[in-house]
Amino acid sequence: MRKESVKKREEWRRRLRERLKAFGYRLTPQRMRILETILEAGRGEHLTARELYERVRKRDSNIGFATVYRALELFTSLGLVNALNWGEGYYRYELSSDKPQYHLVCMKCGRVMDGESPSLNSLAKSIADEKSFSVVNLQLYLLGYCERCKKGEEK
Repeated sequence: MRKESVKKREEWRRRLRERLKAFGYRLTPQRMRILETILEAGRGEHLTARELYERVRKRDSNIGFATVYRALELFTSLGLVNALNWGEGYYRYELSSDKPQYHLVCMKCGRVMDGESPSLNSLAKSIADEKSFSVVNLQLYLLGYCERCKKGEEK
């Protein structure tokens, strides 16, 4: 494991403990296992609750789906995890980021390409200022077709 990723995991553990404590929640072993699994997935993966549950169960067969789902709801409400809805009928989850980011979602193969763009901040600020609105999280997703699917080379 790279030193950088160990450092990042420790930072997330600390952040989770602080956020949970600030809102009167405990850091249970189950919540820690769930967070560890999300951390292992990293920023580029957008797991469904079911996919996360299946990964967590490999580490701890005593954790139920309801526990995973409640933890995701809690982590989302605390701003640690983003719940992304791309019109599929369910959410996908990823670690939150302080940087504005976008997701390009292929409507044919489902491929997701992530990116960060500083210009999203200025766009969001401009729109928010126009409406006297305070933005706390910025997520942008664009639906379309990836290069492979446009050329008919789907996976």
